[in-house]
Amino acid sequence: MKAIIVDDETKSRQVLHALLELVCPEVVVAGEAADVQAGADLIAAAQPELVFLDISLKDGDSFQLLEKLPEMNFKTIFITAYDEYSVRALQFAAVPCLHKPVDPAELSAALKLLQKQSTATSASRVKEALLLLKLRFEALPVMQNGIQIVLPLSDLIYVEAMNPSTLLFATGNRLLNSDKHIDAYAQLLAPLGFVVGKRYCVNRKFLAAAYEDRLILNGGKTLLLKE
Repeated sequence: MKAIIVDDETKSRQVLHALLELVCPEVVVAGEAADVQAGADLIAAAQPELVFLDISLKDGDSFQLLEKLPEMNFKTIFITAYDEYSVRALQFAAVPCLHKPVDPAELSAALKLLQKQSTATSASRVKEALLLLKLRFEALPVMQNGIQIVLPLSDLIYVEAMNPSTLLFATGNRLLNSDKHIDAYAQLLAPLGFVVGKRYCVNRKFLAAAYEDRLILNGGKTLLLKE
C-alpha cells in the first residue's frame, strides 16, 4: 500500500516511517510533506492509497489541506499530539486518530481497520468529521432516506440506543435512524450539556425532571433508565 506522511515535525515523520517498516512492512512511504500546500501537492503527485495527516501544521491544519483537494480518493489516518477539539469530530465519525507518541499496536490496529474499509467509506467518514467541525458542534450530520441532512442540536430532543444502532427523536415529530452506537453520541454530546446514560442522551432543554430511575421530558413523556 502506497502511503505518504504529512507532519511538520521531522522527528515525528521519521519515527512513524520507522514504525511502519517495523509493524506494517506492506505500507510503503512514497513521500513526506511538512505543510498544507506541500501536502496537497504531494497527494496530487503521488496518488497515495493512504495518507497520514498530523492535525496541526505550522501553516494551518490538515482539514484545510483536505479542502484543497478536488477529491479524496485515499484512506486517512490522523495523528495528533494533543487532545484537540477536532479529535471529537473524528471519533464521532469513526475516523482513525492516533496520539503521539504513536503506539505500534494502535498503529497496527488502525491499519487493519482500514483494510476492511473501502476507500469510499473512509473518505465519507472524513467528510462527515469535516462537516461536523464546520457546524461547530451546533448541528449534526444525519442520514434521512439516504440523504444527508443537518440537524440542529437545538432540535434534537433525545437519542435512544437500539443496539447496535440508534434512534434520534427531534422536534416536529421527526424520527431519524442512525447506524452509530449510542456510545458515539454519548461521547460527543456529554460535553455539550446533554444528560447521558447507557440508553439515552437527552437534551436538557427538553428535560422537565430527572430521577434515579427515569427522566421526564417536557410534555410528560417518561424515559425509563432501569429496564
